[in-house]
Order: sequence, then C-alpha cells, then structure tokens
Amino acid sequence: MKKILLLLILVIISCSRDNENNSNEKYISKIIYGTGENFSFSYENKKLKKIQAVYGNRISQINITYKDNLPYSIDLTSLNVNYKAILTYNSNNNLVKVVKNYESGNDFSYGQVISNIEYNTNNKIIRIITDYGNQDIDNVTFTYNNNVVNSVSTRSGERTISYDNKKNPYHNIDKGIIIAVFLLQGEIFPEYINSENNILQFNSKNYIFQSNKYTYNSDNLPIEKINEINSSVDKYEYLNY
Repeated sequence: MKKILLLLILVIISCSRDNENNSNEKYISKIIYGTGENFSFSYENKKLKKIQAVYGNRISQINITYKDNLPYSIDLTSLNVNYKAILTYNSNNNLVKVVKNYESGNDFSYGQVISNIEYNTNNKIIRIITDYGNQDIDNVTFTYNNNVVNSVSTRSGERTISYDNKKNPYHNIDKGIIIAVFLLQGEIFPEYINSENNILQFNSKNYIFQSNKYTYNSDNLPIEKINEINSSVDKYEYLNY
C-alpha cells in the first residue's frame, strides 16, 4: 500500500512539473516596429486566432479559423480590402495550396490568386508557384545550405537569407499560418517561411535589405532587433502559456 501511495505521489509530482514547464512556453503577443506599426496576437488554447495591425488611424485584422485542428481559412480586413484564403494540406499536414479570394476592394486588381507549394523529403519548401491570373505567374524556388536559404523568383530575382541558431518569435505558430499570411500579406512573416530561426542578413545580388543584431531574453527569444541598414528598432513581447 505504501509503495502504491509513493508511486501516486511521484506521478502527481511529475505531472505537476510537466504542467509547470508547459505553462512557461512563450508565445509572441506584440511587435512594436520601428516604422510605428504595432501588431498584437490573440490565442485560444495555444492556437493563434487573430492578428491585429495598427498604424496611425489604419487598423487591419486577420482572423484564423481551424478545421480538423489545422488552420483552414484566413480572413483579412483593412481599410481598402477584404479577402479570404482557403488552405489545403497534404497527408503530412504540410500546406500545399492557398486560394485567395478578394471579397471587396481593389488590391492589385486581382480577383483570385492561387499558390501551390512543393516540399522535399525533409518537409522543406522547395517551390511556390503563384498564379495571379492573366498569365501572370511567379515561380519561386528555394535551396538550402545549413543556416542559409537562397530563393530565385521570376518576379523579384535572386535573394539570400542567413539565420542565427535561436528560435524566432513565431516558432510555435502553425507553419501553415506563417506561409499563408506571407503569401497573403507579405509583411508580418516575410522571411520566416523556411526557418524557425532569426534573420541575420537578407539581401539580393545588388542590395542588402536587412543586417540584424538581436537582444535575447532568458529563453533565448528575441526581445529587440536592430536593422543596421536603416537603424530601425523592432521590439517583441511575449505571454506565457
């Protein structure tokens, strides 16, 4: 009987420690950009449900709906555009298709935009083909070399991104959301679709877009990023789950 009681106590202590460790997991809650734009993130049961962007009097909002425990639709509303994206996955739960429909506004004059995503055997993205209609197609290919990712786009040419070895603020957000929001908006998770680490340098053949230095917290998550190219400073805040 004493052995059983001791075993139960050990199990309870173990579960308590597991819960304590899980409760210390950090999720991005706010980004304050050096440009003056602020992003806030809202969650439900550790799943990202809403992103709100505020810049002066302009407010944009992204709402995320889940189906079968995966992000299924993403709705974006701003001052001059409203659109919805439907997400499709393969058997590995990798996002393979994003269909973006414009419900109002005149954003780039597109009615529907379709992106197809291909992966290698390591579940890394190797190609994104986006059809904007009217034979306007962007074909982006990706290659990897340790912490360096190279991309070649038929629209924007060749770009190279190098990363550090620490987790970025979005590392525990569903990868499908990161890819889809990048394809939808291109300004919240611009270069994080292929890495869970932080961008050190981002450049094309003729121009350096970012050369970053970070300050990290005790969890090795960035709390400040300084882009040495334009001296802009971004700050990150987190919440515990």
